[in-house]
Amino acid sequence: MRFTTQELLDRIKAAADMEDDGDDGLVTTQQYLDWLTYEHRALVNLVNRRGAIVNESRYDLTATGATEYQLDEELFAVYGVYRLDSSGGYTRLIRAPGFDSVTRETVRTGDATDYRLLRPGVDSSGWTISFYPRPTSGTYQIFYCPVPKRLVLDVDDVLEEDDGIDIPPGWEELLVLRVARRAALKEESLPTGLQILLREAEDTVLDQCAGMIATDGIRVRNTDRATGNDRLSRPDHRARWRDWEYP
Repeated sequence: MRFTTQELLDRIKAAADMEDDGDDGLVTTQQYLDWLTYEHRALVNLVNRRGAIVNESRYDLTATGATEYQLDEELFAVYGVYRLDSSGGYTRLIRAPGFDSVTRETVRTGDATDYRLLRPGVDSSGWTISFYPRPTSGTYQIFYCPVPKRLVLDVDDVLEEDDGIDIPPGWEELLVLRVARRAALKEESLPTGLQILLREAEDTVLDQCAGMIATDGIRVRNTDRATGNDRLSRPDHRARWRDWEYP
């Protein structure tokens, strides 16, 4: 369900019992927006870790024999990396531990069984992924959660900004109350009623996450090497067991 930024701001001010006096008040509109952006990302973090996936994207990569590939997307969380088989099925790759994969990536070629993600660094403009063995052909798919955009009232950059959020109904109440708590703390007051409502909203989100896991079969869990055989074919990421990590 779509909730506009303006709608959320109005509800935040009502929950915090703050007068709408624009940027002349104790809390400015920009501060509300910054808090709302932060809390939205925190909510996505929370539900991902609880196992409920509500925003999933896919990045397709064609192997060419390179030792590493630069990704054009910003990653917030990675749900799984898969090799697309000739039969149309998927084989889930294992996240390579530590720096062990660095010395192995150029030794062998063939269908990849492991991958390693590197964060953007000083000398890098984006995420990079490496495979072992080093594949010279084939399609690899990365299922991930994109970084939630910065929330604004008027969008100037569609790639970085948004004037609303799309989340299940009821979850926005947690955002509203969390930002309202920040505003109340800045005013050096925190109503007991606000704290009670906040706990209830958190319980609602967690209960719905549990329900989604039980009914939709989208449990997020890293099962690498759990069976003692790390070369078994992995199931499709849409199955109950899913590889998940924050890169």
